[in-house]
Formats: sequence, C-alpha cells, structure tokens
Amino acid sequence: MTVETAELMFDTVTGAASPAIGLVMRTQRDLNAQADAAFRRIEAVGGAMLEAAPLAAMSDGALSAVLSRIRTLPAAPAPRPAPVPNSLRAVIGDSYDRLAWRSAGPGWRNIRSLSATPGMRSACCASRRAGRR
Repeated sequence: MTVETAELMFDTVTGAASPAIGLVMRTQRDLNAQADAAFRRIEAVGGAMLEAAPLAAMSDGALSAVLSRIRTLPAAPAPRPAPVPNSLRAVIGDSYDRLAWRSAGPGWRNIRSLSATPGMRSACCASRRAGRR
C-alpha cells in the first residue's frame, strides 16, 4: 500500500475525504478483502486513540437525550442483495442496467457522470464485458 492510498483511507475513515474520493474508497473496500482489512486496521487505531483520550464531562441528561433522538429516527431499510456494491447503491441504485451507458470502445462502456451524491461534481464508471481483455 502506498502512502497516498493510506492517506486516502485515513481521510475516508475520518470523514475528511471528498464525497467522490470517499465513494471510490468505500467501493474498493466492498470489493477487495485486503483493502477491507486495511480499513479495519485504521479503524482499530482510531478506536484505540479514542479509548486513550481523556473523558469529557457531560451533562446528567446527555445520554437520555441522545437515546430519545435515536428512537425517533426512521428505521433503516434492510439491505437487499444486489450485484452493485453497497457504497455505490445510494448513487446508482440496485442495478447497473438502469444507467445511461455509452460505448467506450470494443467491449467497454462507461458513464461520464454520477453526480447524484451531494458534494460530488462528477465521477466516471466503466464496465467491461466478460471474456474481453
């Protein structure tokens, strides 16, 4: 792993990555076991740092207030099995077939913009038909 990749992973875990970079990194995590393991190590280091940090004083009703807000949140829909990685599902839906693909050469197709994510100006997605090199 390069230093640049580690920095992008760290930025993704901490929420500092741009929406486009975060989407790419989360998709890499969904599709690659080594990337997922690296993300887990970064999260473990972050967790250890939080555990070592001094405790902050909180008001007596803080926990009750947070729990009551959590109870008012709508239930998250159950994840549905789909060929689309979880990180991309919010942007493109459950199927690649609904996208406006354009030919990008023999056996290749692409989408020039996936700008449905807030803060993301544009992104590109490419697909190669099976059996092509």
